[in-house]
Amino acid sequence: MNMIIALNNSNIEQKIIREYKEENNVKIANSKEEIISLIDIKEDILVIMREDLPGEISNIKCIEKIKSNENNRVIFIVKKLSKTLKEELFSKEVFNIIEGESFSFNELNENIKNPKMVIYKAKQTENKSNIVFVTGVKNSGKSTISNMLAMAVAKIRCKRILLIDLDFIYPALDTYIKVNNNYSMVDLLQDFMNNKLKEIENYESTNKKYKNLKYILNNKEIGIPNEQVLVDLISKLSTYYDYIIIDTSVLMINKIYNVANNLNANIIFVLEPSIKAIRNYIIDVKYISEDMLENTIIILNKSFKNKKVINKIKSMVKGKKVFEIKRHYFIEKYMQNNICIMNFNKVLNFLKISKDKSIKKRIIYKMLNFKEE
Repeated sequence: MNMIIALNNSNIEQKIIREYKEENNVKIANSKEEIISLIDIKEDILVIMREDLPGEISNIKCIEKIKSNENNRVIFIVKKLSKTLKEELFSKEVFNIIEGESFSFNELNENIKNPKMVIYKAKQTENKSNIVFVTGVKNSGKSTISNMLAMAVAKIRCKRILLIDLDFIYPALDTYIKVNNNYSMVDLLQDFMNNKLKEIENYESTNKKYKNLKYILNNKEIGIPNEQVLVDLISKLSTYYDYIIIDTSVLMINKIYNVANNLNANIIFVLEPSIKAIRNYIIDVKYISEDMLENTIIILNKSFKNKKVINKIKSMVKGKKVFEIKRHYFIEKYMQNNICIMNFNKVLNFLKISKDKSIKKRIIYKMLNFKEE
């Protein structure tokens, strides 16, 4: 059987290609019209498509075209499966459906192998991940924001926090962070790709004030790894750290969103509070699907008195969460001061990062609940 994959998710698409390329002719489509153009009526085809795929024609019309050959199969991915939509799909003999806010390669694989399978998943309402990507144009203050956010998290949480520089194009975190010159990002990446990863302490530096905050820094441009390497690397780091903040470059924006989507991570976009900067942001994310943009937070790198401009910005980014950072927080003397923590309270609340219970409270709680054998 031939396959047409239309998911707008390069990471999962590549996994399907690797899994089935030997036994199937696999093609990628980026719109409903492109699916139709790739269909050969003489061949049996499996089409894997998502509800929010771009295109002028409706999903049902597209499915009708696909099912003009009765042997063709469709796997349909939808956020919310209503009774009416389910009846329409079943009437077109579409019996493979995945419902939910997200989907995985394993769920798709189950549908590929089972001709009639519907997977229902509850909507995720909690913060999805302990990973945050911070991105923005050069000189927008993203590295400063990354460091300030990492210190804010380290101050209220007792667990291990990592700030890592994955800006492979303009690495700058080392200029903001005063630690020993332990530039080990290149070593970490090379060792990881060669399966020779050492003890994680060999690559990290420690914040002088918050001992639970660790850094993995970089001071030179290196080749950008592929998406799967980044996903695997960050997943591995998640086994060592409880919270990971990643400084990245806007020049890697499509790769960042694909990796973040795979890891269910949040993305912070740092911008100047200007209409021009917002227009550039809209251009940067033009080809990223709406569901992948849902976890984006916008931080304006200084507070702005003109509320009309702020309201205009909020309307242009279609209701995304927008937070302002006061300009004086960017002065270096404030970088290691507790005052920078207070400025991130709203961001931390949005990310559902709450303060750890004190050790004293935990000990008292254990004593009160202690029962002798």
